[in-house]
Amino acid sequence: MLIVNQLLRMLKKSKYVEAVHITEGIHHSPKCVALAHADHYGLGEGVYLPDTSYPIDRPHPRCTSYLTYVMKPRKDGLFDDY
Repeated sequence: MLIVNQLLRMLKKSKYVEAVHITEGIHHSPKCVALAHADHYGLGEGVYLPDTSYPIDRPHPRCTSYLTYVMKPRKDGLFDDY
């Protein structure tokens, strides 16, 4: 939980990552399923902004859900500093 909170704080400062996407784990807890299929921000199912107040960090014990990044759109197909 602490690691996810630190990650979300770091992503607020990122110029590449727009949001995070939660994917439900193999246990399919009702909490994970609800978080993975909710569209609170109009960005799509399971997509949350880094400053979210929703409990996307380990919603239940033995949680196997995981987070992936949603990248910001690129300018001209490339990142400026790559």
